[in-house]
Amino acid sequence: MLARIRALNRTLCVAQTMVYVLNVLSEIAPDWVRAHVPVEWVERYRERLYHERLPKGEEERKQYANQVGSDGWMLLAALDALATPDWMKTLPAITTLRTIWEQQFEPREQGGQWRFLDLDHFKALNDGYGHPAGDALLQEFATLVRTHLRGMDTVGRWGGEEFVVLLPETDIEGGLAAAERIRAAVAAHTFAVGGGIRLTCSVGTATYPCDSEERDGLITAADRAMYGAKKLGRNQVRTASDPALPALDTDKLGSREDAALVGTVEALIALIEARDHYTGEHTFRVSVLTTRLALALGLDTSEAYMLGLAGRLHDVGKVAIPDAVLQKPAARLTEEEQALMRRHTIVGGDVVSRVPSLRAIAPLIRAHHEQWNGSGYPDGLTGEQIPLGARIVAVADAYEAMTTDRPYQQAHDEAWTLAELRRCAGTQFDPMIVGVLERVLSVARAGTALAEV
Repeated sequence: MLARIRALNRTLCVAQTMVYVLNVLSEIAPDWVRAHVPVEWVERYRERLYHERLPKGEEERKQYANQVGSDGWMLLAALDALATPDWMKTLPAITTLRTIWEQQFEPREQGGQWRFLDLDHFKALNDGYGHPAGDALLQEFATLVRTHLRGMDTVGRWGGEEFVVLLPETDIEGGLAAAERIRAAVAAHTFAVGGGIRLTCSVGTATYPCDSEERDGLITAADRAMYGAKKLGRNQVRTASDPALPALDTDKLGSREDAALVGTVEALIALIEARDHYTGEHTFRVSVLTTRLALALGLDTSEAYMLGLAGRLHDVGKVAIPDAVLQKPAARLTEEEQALMRRHTIVGGDVVSRVPSLRAIAPLIRAHHEQWNGSGYPDGLTGEQIPLGARIVAVADAYEAMTTDRPYQQAHDEAWTLAELRRCAGTQFDPMIVGVLERVLSVARAGTALAEV
């Protein structure tokens, strides 16, 4: 056995080797293991394994097992035994879910849906409270989900904090309404962990046959929709056919240029957040809303994606503003400080223009404080002289600023903010963009109302 352990240790990490050792010892001397192996050891190696990210998918696990030789399957079985709580073992796993779909949902006339659910920010909770608390929360989450399912539906585990629900005889509209009810129920629920905490979940759905006629195609589409829901702000449901998803799908960027673009944007965002955490969160929300407005205006997904980047980076020039000015309410700024603050559009446009793949959005960043009547800055542009993307970012920026708490300003509700935007339409903002924002928010309200039915 020692020779096998040494061979494994050459190809695997320490934590994986220890899991293998514990598994072998459990087989040959279970009483000794129960008496001499502290529970803390298991927790320690589970934590290490979490960070070392063993493959979760069935095919990936097979490839991994082949790489490490004949002991691979034993290792992965040991991992499952150590890392999976007893209650979770009662849920159907990946292979079983696929079989259920083939046996029960294959008849073409039935229709059906795959739904992926993932708890938002679960890793932070798991790290803060420990794995036992995380396991208890996942069990409570699974129980809550089950209460909102029909008898014919099946809930199973996919890995980590991800769950899958199979829904026979379900179309897009019915599945969306049911998914919204689950999302709303989770958001309203107080979980027992930590004396009572609130969490949210992100949900993605894919429906047969409109999203795919193949099982694996539906799985991929639902998983992609779920991650789209996370990228769009979490605590929401997205269908596989949602037009916003292609614009946000940066995980499949193929070229080196695209990969470099994503890396550059992330570096600039880190620069913003290092100076002002609020600005980092604000620009994320502006990016999401800008993308939604662009798509609602009929722009194609590549244009919407680039406008989303402009929204994400519109305040990058604030890195040149001193903290004393940056954190000061606008009404209290002196004339000199106002002039300094207004330079952030020029600095931001200049910074972004130096990145070849981002040059197209540099004019939008420079112009996002221009006003419809020409009273904005830095160039005093009027009406349609202002680039369309800058006009979109301006409305998204104002909406998100007014609906978010600041140290010196309490957040306004949606109705008040829309009234203020309408009042300023035609002077500060493009009236068309304000109208599109109202339609986008109206659709969102309709989705929320549907979830409460």
